[in-house]
Amino acid sequence: PIAAAWLRGLARDSFHESSGQRTLLLADIPHDIAVTGLRYTDGGKRMAVEFSDGCVDTFDTAFVLEEVERARSRGFFQASWIPGSAHYWDRESVGSRLTNVDYDEYMAHDATVLKVLQQLATIGMARLSNAPTERSTVEEIAERINVIRNTFYGRSWDVVSLPSATNIAYTSLPLDFHQDLLYFG
Repeated sequence: PIAAAWLRGLARDSFHESSGQRTLLLADIPHDIAVTGLRYTDGGKRMAVEFSDGCVDTFDTAFVLEEVERARSRGFFQASWIPGSAHYWDRESVGSRLTNVDYDEYMAHDATVLKVLQQLATIGMARLSNAPTERSTVEEIAERINVIRNTFYGRSWDVVSLPSATNIAYTSLPLDFHQDLLYFG
C-alpha cells in the first residue's frame, strides 16, 4: 500500500497546472489505495497505472524503479512503515488525538509547550487557538520552541493569492502539510 500511495501522489491530477506543485492532499489518498491495473507501453519505457480510486495515469518506468530503489536504500520500506505499526490518523480520527491549546497558556507555561511538542512528535501537528492576528505572532510561537533561522524568504513569509501564480502558495488552493521547496534539492 505504501508504494501505491506514493505513486498515486505522483499522478498528474495531483499537481497544479501552472506551478507544478502538489494540490492533492496526501491525507486524502485512501489508506488502502491499490494499483488495480498495470500495463507497459512504449516498449516498456512507460507504465500505464490504474488506481482503486479511479485515477489512471502513465509514468516513466525507469523513474519509478529508480525512486523505489532510492526509497529502499533509505529504509523507507522498513517494518515501521507497514500499516498497523506506524501511528496513522485520518480526517475523522485526528480530532480525538489533537487537543486544543490556548495561545496564552502556550506562551506562559513551559509544560504547555512540552505538550505541543509531544503532539508534534506523535501526530505531526498541533493546534493553538485564540492567537493574535499580528504578523509577529507566528514568530513568537516558533521562538518558544527554538531560534528561528533565516531562509531565502527571510525570517518569515506572508502568503498572498496572485493570478497566474508560479507557486501554489500564491493561490487560494489549500496547502497540504508540507516542507517547502524540497524539489530544489
